[in-house]
Amino acid sequence: MSTIMIAKVKTITKGGMDAEITGIDPVAMREIIIGTVNQENVDWDCYGICRDNPEEYNLNIDRQEVLDVIATAKKLCNS
Repeated sequence: MSTIMIAKVKTITKGGMDAEITGIDPVAMREIIIGTVNQENVDWDCYGICRDNPEEYNLNIDRQEVLDVIATAKKLCNS
């Protein structure tokens, strides 16, 4: 994993949980967005899905700060 660390982006998951986005992994195959949910390390794909975790961990992609990170991640990953 070669994560590019970014300034922490505080947000809320679809389940209303506190989340922080802390990095982007441009060489990852699926989960390219790195961060935490309730201080637990997790990662998300470019659609905000946190695979192998409860649905409540998915990012709320209606929030502008999440859309901005997803757009940046897609540019870095050429997705």
